[in-house]
Amino acid sequence: MSKKQRKIKFITFVVLVFVFMFFLRLFGGTIGPAATLTFAIWIMIVANRKANKSYKQKKRKKYAFLDSESDFSNMLIQLIAAVIKADNKTEDSEIRFIEKSLEDYFPQERIQVLIKHVKYSLTKDEIPVVGISDYFRRSFDIQAKVQLMHLLIGIGAADGLLTKKEYALLKKIAMHMRLPHATFTQILSMFRFRHEGEKKRQKKKTYSSASRLKVAYEVLGITESATTDQIKKAYRKLAVIHHPDKVIHLGEEMQTAAKEKFQIISEAYELIKDRKGFS
Repeated sequence: MSKKQRKIKFITFVVLVFVFMFFLRLFGGTIGPAATLTFAIWIMIVANRKANKSYKQKKRKKYAFLDSESDFSNMLIQLIAAVIKADNKTEDSEIRFIEKSLEDYFPQERIQVLIKHVKYSLTKDEIPVVGISDYFRRSFDIQAKVQLMHLLIGIGAADGLLTKKEYALLKKIAMHMRLPHATFTQILSMFRFRHEGEKKRQKKKTYSSASRLKVAYEVLGITESATTDQIKKAYRKLAVIHHPDKVIHLGEEMQTAAKEKFQIISEAYELIKDRKGFS
């Protein structure tokens, strides 16, 4: 409840008390102040319940198509739509990129339902990105926020290019979710690391490029001058945040996706270990 709403409720409460006391005096009532206060409080409770019920009914009607979805999925749907709209373009090719990205998170039959909901959200003039991000900040732990950001960044970069507008929006979402900036940067680096790995496989190289090694350090959030202990400590810290077991509460799909992202961290760590020569 906002400060303004609390102020209005307090004023309403005071007015009700005075009105009730006025009518008691007018008709010669003899009810004491305690009873008067109790009656006024009862009126406030009834009025508040009706107001809340009316608000919930309006909200339920507005988002009725999401009734069968979990809170986590609802947030994904609207933020996905916001990322799509970030560059002021909504093309069929982008929707296909979305479908491919969602394959890491949901079974095929569920993807079509989610895409339908995403398209519905795209018709909205404005998506409350800040409000949704604040909801995540209050309602979900760091592991859930990390998985959400993985998905959103993946969608933004699905066409191989993360535009400045998309980056700015993703950074804004991360900030309002209170996702540490270092974690946000590491997730971006993980996508770059995977991209470097795909290029390596396409060229059939038997060695790791210098650029991929550089990104591996960024994934772990360390520099090339880091000591063995610092490297191990950085890896353990990431393992705590990104480990699949930490997202069991988000469902089987999210846990499967988390395993794939955790594999990227493990590959980056193994690459650095090989270059540094420690076990």
